[in-house]
Amino acid sequence: MLVTGRSDYLNSDSEASSLLLWETIEGGRKLEPVSEVDGPKNPSWVEFADNVMVCTGETDAGGCIFSYHLKDGKFIKKSTCPVPGAPCHILLSQQCAVVATYLGGNVTAVPFDSEGNLKQEDMFVLDVSEPVRTPQISFRQEKSHPHEVHLIREGLLAVPDLGLDCVHIIKQTGPKLTLMSKVVCQPGGGPRHVEVCLSNKVLYVLNELLSTISVFSFEFDDEEGIKTTEIETAVQLLPEGVPGTDAHHRGASEICFSPCGKYLLAATRTTNEIVVFVVGSDGKLNPFSRSFSGGTTPRHFFFHNNLVYASCHIVSDTLHPEKQDTDKVAIFEFENGVLKQLASCSCKFASCTAVVA
Repeated sequence: MLVTGRSDYLNSDSEASSLLLWETIEGGRKLEPVSEVDGPKNPSWVEFADNVMVCTGETDAGGCIFSYHLKDGKFIKKSTCPVPGAPCHILLSQQCAVVATYLGGNVTAVPFDSEGNLKQEDMFVLDVSEPVRTPQISFRQEKSHPHEVHLIREGLLAVPDLGLDCVHIIKQTGPKLTLMSKVVCQPGGGPRHVEVCLSNKVLYVLNELLSTISVFSFEFDDEEGIKTTEIETAVQLLPEGVPGTDAHHRGASEICFSPCGKYLLAATRTTNEIVVFVVGSDGKLNPFSRSFSGGTTPRHFFFHNNLVYASCHIVSDTLHPEKQDTDKVAIFEFENGVLKQLASCSCKFASCTAVVA
C-alpha cells in the first residue's frame, strides 16, 4: 500500500489537507485508490514504521504533526502535535518523530507511544540557527532553513540546511538532541537532502539551488559525530548550458541509492529529470543516464521492490495554469542504471509518497 500527501503550498484556501491511500497491483506497476484519511494542512512528508505513520503539515503560519496507527488495514488518526516553523520533513527514530522546520531554524523531537500517540509535553527543540551571513548569496538564504532529518546510524543524524550551506550533525538520545558539528558545503548551493554510504563512509549532499551534489568522505568521531574530507565540490545534475535556479519549488529535490548500491539517483525540478550516476570505488560519481521524471516538478521519489515511484507535484501557479493537471505519481522500472516508465497515476497535489504497508 502507498500513501500520497495532498499539498498545495501557495494556495491558503486549498482543499489539500488529506492523505490518499493506494493499493499496488500487478506487482506494484499500477495503483488503485483505496481510501482517503484526514491529514494536516499541506502535508509535506510522510513516514511509516512499525504500524505507526506520521505526517508533517507545512504552513507558514505554524505547522503540526499528525500521527496514525495501522490496524486491520486501516489508518486510525491518533494525535496531533503543533510544531511551529513550517515542519517540512520527518524521521521516525528511537520512538520519536524528529522534524526539520524550514522556517523555524530548529530540529524538534516528539516522542510517541506504541499506539502512535504523540507526547507533546515531552517535546525537545534544538535551535540550529545562526546570524544572517553577509553578503547573502541567494534571497532564499536569508536565515537557517533545515530541510531534512536523515539517519546516518543509530543515534546520529544529518540535517541539511538550505539557508546556511551546511549539514548539521546531531546526536540523538531519545527525544534529546545535541548539536555536534556541521559540514560546510558549496557556497550558495542550498543543501536540501543527503544520502549516506556507510560501507565506504561517504556523504552525498544534494544542493537544491545549484542542482549539484557535494561529496565527502568521513570518519566517525566521538566529539564531532563525523569528520569529513571533501571529494567533489559540485557534481552537476543539469545539462551543459542550463543554469541553476534559486526560485522556489525548482532546483534539485531528492537523492537516493539504488537497492544494489551501485547507482545514485537524483532529481532536479529545473529540467524535470532524474539523473543516474555510477558510484566509483572512491565514492566519486560518474554520470550514466538521465530520464524524464514522468511529470513536471519531481519533488520526491523512492525505490520499492526495484521499482521507482516519483511524485510530480505542481504548486499553484497563476502564470502556468495549464500545468495544474499534471500532478501524478509516475512508476518506473530500473534496470542496469536506466529508468523505464511503466505507468503514471493522476493524483492532485501529489506532494509526497511513501510505502506504508
